[in-house]
Amino acid sequence: MYYLFCLQEKSYPQCLALRLAQDYDLSPAEAATLSDELIRERSQDSPSFLADGQLWYTALSKEEPAGKPLSKCQKVRVRLTLFSLDDLSITEPEMRRQLLVHRLSWEAYEQAAVLTVEDLARLLITSERTISRIQAIYSKQGVFIPTRGRVRDIGPGVSHKSQAVHLYLKGFTPTEIATRLGHHLNSAERYLDDFCLVMMGLEEGYFPARIARNARLSEKLVEEYAFLYHRYSSHPEYASIMARLRERLAYLLKKPPRRGRDIWGGLQTMTDKTKRLLSKSIFGVFQQKSLFNILRRELVLNFDYDNKLAIADVLAERMLKLFEEYAPDRERLQPQQIVWLAVDDSDPPAYGKTLADTQQRTVILDLWAKEEIENLANDTRPRLLLSQRVARLCQQAYQQGGLLTMTDLSLILGASSSTVRHSMHAWEEAYGQLLPTRSTIHDLGSTISHKREIVALHLQGYLTSEIARMTNHDPHNVDRYLRDFERVYDMARDGASLNKICFLTGLSPRLVKEYFKIIQGQGLLPEPVPPASLSRGDKTHDPT
Repeated sequence: MYYLFCLQEKSYPQCLALRLAQDYDLSPAEAATLSDELIRERSQDSPSFLADGQLWYTALSKEEPAGKPLSKCQKVRVRLTLFSLDDLSITEPEMRRQLLVHRLSWEAYEQAAVLTVEDLARLLITSERTISRIQAIYSKQGVFIPTRGRVRDIGPGVSHKSQAVHLYLKGFTPTEIATRLGHHLNSAERYLDDFCLVMMGLEEGYFPARIARNARLSEKLVEEYAFLYHRYSSHPEYASIMARLRERLAYLLKKPPRRGRDIWGGLQTMTDKTKRLLSKSIFGVFQQKSLFNILRRELVLNFDYDNKLAIADVLAERMLKLFEEYAPDRERLQPQQIVWLAVDDSDPPAYGKTLADTQQRTVILDLWAKEEIENLANDTRPRLLLSQRVARLCQQAYQQGGLLTMTDLSLILGASSSTVRHSMHAWEEAYGQLLPTRSTIHDLGSTISHKREIVALHLQGYLTSEIARMTNHDPHNVDRYLRDFERVYDMARDGASLNKICFLTGLSPRLVKEYFKIIQGQGLLPEPVPPASLSRGDKTHDPT
């Protein structure tokens, strides 16, 4: 058409080619070739260069999780192509919109950002319903569009996890699935493992709601997996793929369960390299507890420096130097007292949250109390006072709004972490209380004793609020422990093996065994838990 010819002529490459032909006496073919080469070189050398039809747009980083306020999310500037000369060959407006949705979404994704449905509607000057309809068309064709809702499973619609399993059932390999959906290979493999888990539950007669509760998957996802299972398991042409998935399930069940690292024992059998790595994992995190990280966190969270981290580092360093130069000493410290940075008890941990991103609180601790010094003067061995000192330090920090870790106590007392842990347990057994450490209050580490006490109180009829108050725990953590216990108890009644319970619930073998001991101790089952349930074998029992 004539108007297409006019648009092609009114382009930057054509303008530059005409100028080159006139100024340097080049033929039209030479000018067009040189024009394309110059534009290509400029776009490579200058990241800020925009060609005809391109624009800059601010989008959310694809690494930002769901549930985070948009004001706190990392933003990325991306270059998008709203119009290209290649688009002129498409005359249907609807087809052109579909092309733009696909191109804009993938251009942003390749630049470490994701567009939302609202972003696409704004760029294309259309409604959000139109964008959703285009997404549905691509979904029917098996084409993945990496919008924020699809990448992070936000809002209604079929999960990309189900799409990954659907593609596998259609014959795609995990690497092809990862490429097609724009996901990491490990994520694609994890989706298949979850599907195997659901398949195992369905074949043993579990309802989707029970599978979702025990496996800690959403009921919506389990129902999507169940639909795929019933749809493809009954067709002979998919028998080989289903057999491959059952082989995968058998491998996962035979795999030794993942065990939590016992960082307090077994040092005699470790190599020197393992010991160094272990020491780095324990004490290396302590380096993040500094005034510099406190200042940096304040700038990022409260002064909008989340997109200017390099500037925040410089400002924090400068503030630290000024503080060291002009701040007076802490005159209120008494003899045998120290200032220590503890984790704020109101800032719980989260996925991907480092100690440097955690709120710290300055606490004043007594290295030695007056009574303890008197006991030393009466020829009491310092080691016998260690339990009392550990308890006092934990309680002093907690009264000031701080939580000490086992590493903190080890550094303060000059004792090994194993010695501190045994002293703490000795005090807790003697007094029947749990000490307020970060492990118990924020549920970190491999502490089991507080879980046992919480479940025991629940079985005695205490309410969640009462248990939380009696054990110095957050009510949400109390409910989580009780929910985990109920999931283990639910499968133990069916005689499931240790491997199967660990695989289905995602809990560590050590924790499952601890729950088994509680079940046995409370007499919750008519018969003791069978030995097969406590072994690492894969013997299973059919559910009743």
